Amino acid sequence: KNLIFEVSHRNKKVSSTVEELCRELENVKAKASKTNREANVLQKMILSTQAESKIVEAKVAKGEKKKSDIEKDMDKMKTEVKELQFKHGLLTRDRDALLREKDCLKSEKHAK
Repeated sequence: KNLIFEVSHRNKKVSSTVEELCRELENVKAKASKTNREANVLQKMILSTQAESKIVEAKVAKGEKKKSDIEKDMDKMKTEVKELQFKHGLLTRDRDALLREKDCLKSEKHAK
């Protein structure tokens, strides 16, 4: 009778331990499932951020190219302005020379 009680008591302990282990296993499975869902959400966020980053990088590259093109155009225009100023100076010099020559011719015509 004592042996039966002892075996019965051990069976209850084992049963209790098994039940406790089953609850712990369910808790671990629930935590693993939650962690997996969170990992999936984070992975989607990472992919979204990478896609946005590529778009921003493309826009930056486009902006840098546009800036470079504008700087080249500005340099070209500065060179054109210098050339036009030089030509203007030559034309002004020629005009002044022609006006002086005209004045000389008028003076000679009046002198005769």
